[in-house]
Amino acid sequence: MAIDYTLTVKKIHSLEKIYVLFSASTRMPFVECDPEEFDDQIYIFANEELATAAAKAYAEKQMPTGVIPMEKSQYLAFFGSLHLIGVNMLVFEDEGGVTRMPLDEIARLDPKVAEKKEADCNLFHSGTASSESEEGRYGPHETLTGVRGRHDCGSGTFPFYSGSGFLQGRG
Repeated sequence: MAIDYTLTVKKIHSLEKIYVLFSASTRMPFVECDPEEFDDQIYIFANEELATAAAKAYAEKQMPTGVIPMEKSQYLAFFGSLHLIGVNMLVFEDEGGVTRMPLDEIARLDPKVAEKKEADCNLFHSGTASSESEEGRYGPHETLTGVRGRHDCGSGTFPFYSGSGFLQGRG
């Protein structure tokens, strides 16, 4: 039986602001591997109080996190680029409880997010940042982020190059 996430996506899009747990050490969204499902998940909250309570709970476990408010105008860029850091699951908490939702559901239910994800994948595979080619400046598979190599825009494991050596990416 398939789960319908339409109401959750509508709830998120109806909020003027969401709150995201960020890692204090990486300054990126806090990503945690679910110990049972092995999903790489991020946490988003409907209000600041819930997010702050979660950040305090992680701080007690010696995992420094912070809370970043995200305006509605930033949703497209945020949700559309989470796949680039390996996220495949969203954990959304509001007053009604916690919902675990596959990241692909946001793209499936919001065509703008799907377009952003596809554009990012094309950017990484082509090595260009727009209609203007950056290949001469960054190399054939290097992008403005300084990452070169093959990137995960679907499933599988691909090597990443960060300039200091290869890191293992996971899809």
